[in-house]
Amino acid sequence: MGQFDLKIRNQVRPTLLTFDNIPLDGTTVTNKDYIDSTVTTAVAAKSITLTGDVTGSGTSSFAATLSSTGVSAGTYAAVTVDIKGRVTAAQGLILSGEVTGTSIGNTLTTSLSNTGVVAGSYTKVTVDIKGRVTSATNLGSSDVTTALGFTPVSTAGSTMTGPLILSGTPTTDSQAVTKDYVDRKAFFALAVGIY
Repeated sequence: MGQFDLKIRNQVRPTLLTFDNIPLDGTTVTNKDYIDSTVTTAVAAKSITLTGDVTGSGTSSFAATLSSTGVSAGTYAAVTVDIKGRVTAAQGLILSGEVTGTSIGNTLTTSLSNTGVVAGSYTKVTVDIKGRVTSATNLGSSDVTTALGFTPVSTAGSTMTGPLILSGTPTTDSQAVTKDYVDRKAFFALAVGIY
């Protein structure tokens, strides 16, 4: 039932009038229950659509969904976010230079770049400022003679050029002797008549 105050001769008196189920047509008064049911029905029938960062549509009750940013679900090492904190771009870490590698998710596999030296054992190497071997060879005879500053006698019967300077006195017959030692021995033999 509806109620209202009756205005009589410019005075409002607290007289309550009641009425039932009178339709609302713009000129007549209707009751509260009718208005409530009409509004509820109108709202329930109205479709609502959300757009933007949150999307969804329906009447009275519906599920809303965050709009996609274009980034596939996964684990990334580096991300870009928008002003609302949503990830808009993502990628794994990429290393380059002497150490290379790419991350897959939160795992980063690395490897040293090749220096061009074939794996093996070498006696002569060249290293860069970071200690990596950049070239390698094995020693040759010229490396030895260059380091010594002379060419040594390599085998018995080899011919030497120039004098060989010895020092010290031999203590056994198999040791080499100096010219001075031989001269002294020869002079002693002549002096005592041993020849």
